[in-house]
Amino acid sequence: MKMPRPSANRRITMLLSVVMLAGCGGSQDVSMTQTERGGSDDAVLADRYGFGPRPDPSITYQPDVILIEGGPKVIRGVSADGLTWSIDAKATGVDRLKPGTIMFATSQAVGRVVRLAAKPDVLDVTLSPVELGDVIRDGRLVVDQVVPVESLSFFEAPQIVDGYEDIPSNQLVQAALAIDRPIVGYSRAIALLNAPSNIRDVDDMSSSAAPGDVDEKSTKVGDWSLTAYKKTGVMGLRADRGLAGAKTVGAGKTITGADLMVALDAHLEVSGLRVVADIPVTRGEVGTSHFRVYGIDGLVMSVQAGSVNGLSDNRKARIEFPIQLRQNVIIGGFPATLTQKFKFLVQTAFTAKNGNLSASGEWDVAGSIGIDGQTVTLPTVTTRGTKLIDSIMGVSVGVNGIVVGVSFEFSLVFGLPVAGAGPAASFITSLGLTNGSSLGIVQCKQVSITSVVTGGVSIQMFDPIKQAMKKVLGVDIPAERPLVSKNVLQENWVKPNVLACK
Repeated sequence: MKMPRPSANRRITMLLSVVMLAGCGGSQDVSMTQTERGGSDDAVLADRYGFGPRPDPSITYQPDVILIEGGPKVIRGVSADGLTWSIDAKATGVDRLKPGTIMFATSQAVGRVVRLAAKPDVLDVTLSPVELGDVIRDGRLVVDQVVPVESLSFFEAPQIVDGYEDIPSNQLVQAALAIDRPIVGYSRAIALLNAPSNIRDVDDMSSSAAPGDVDEKSTKVGDWSLTAYKKTGVMGLRADRGLAGAKTVGAGKTITGADLMVALDAHLEVSGLRVVADIPVTRGEVGTSHFRVYGIDGLVMSVQAGSVNGLSDNRKARIEFPIQLRQNVIIGGFPATLTQKFKFLVQTAFTAKNGNLSASGEWDVAGSIGIDGQTVTLPTVTTRGTKLIDSIMGVSVGVNGIVVGVSFEFSLVFGLPVAGAGPAASFITSLGLTNGSSLGIVQCKQVSITSVVTGGVSIQMFDPIKQAMKKVLGVDIPAERPLVSKNVLQENWVKPNVLACK
């Protein structure tokens, strides 16, 4: 029996399967006062480089760990990729460094020595990432810390060349073009292709961030403009591509200067944000660990995209924001950093010229995220207000689709800024959106949403960064320990619910 071919909408949905981002003796109060930091200059150095280790009888370090006395005050600088640290040559402990040992100067300057280069008054030390058990032989890290959003500061981590992915990607829609079939007259198709209003005005591609006094920091990665922002009860990201080069001219608002435009906005709503951790280490092995993040109340995401040329414009991007939210802490005598990182993925599938697509959604979140031993702790996630599928808008003669994924990672880490080690928990949400041709008798819409929580104790490394780091250092990078993950939400919708759209 001959089976019917799937519709173009169904084919795109299958091709746009949701891609997950791969993904985060104690002390009491782990925060540091201005007096503890030292003077204002010392405070600036501590904010930039983290705190130095202190004598702590409850922690036994591995025999090849070299503690550098003086903390951030002995650091003279760091390379653009964050791998080479210039240390005061007279600092206590520097003379013991050699390739293969582990330097521990501050919570940000920890790693295995790969190369040493002596210069007048300073020693340049190139480091590779290390695990928690590589540094601590025996000890226990216990934290119960309230983390007001206002207390988190922006930190722009060093960027490693080629530590991200942004490549042409038209394979997703080749099959869809092969099965597209005309359903209206040629004249109507040409008129729709040439209509200047097919891509929304650039001014409409704006942020969905909650209004108010927003503190933010921006940077560029490749063709992407990235902004991390925060305000009371909100922490989020914006990522856009092509908007800066686009402009409108004439009454028809023709867009020029950008072929593919994408505007992504996602933020968490938080209240009473709190991090609780209990991480035992015995003989260099991390034992049964507990790490939880409380206070996430909601998630808001929106995406808008437009393509001038259709198929040839499609891109796949995976980027970890170099901008992080963080707070330096010290646990007994062990320095670490409470960090909130952003990662995102975007993959477009436009099949026709001058197409556009937009959608937005909001979800309530109740409960903590994290890990208790080998069990992931899951919140409850429920749709708030309008369903995502009812928000999809767009006009095109062809079927268009997009996959977006956003990861909010909370961690308590030490090590290199681009590869910290310690407990982490991530809340990852991916959306797969498909909007059918506007020329069809029925315009089909399809949505997939998956939310996942991951947790574990390991080196936190984004895969493109890991590969780029391995190339730069010329040494093997420690493998991440497997993270435990579990779906907290998985839903699929089709509208209208007819055979042609399935």
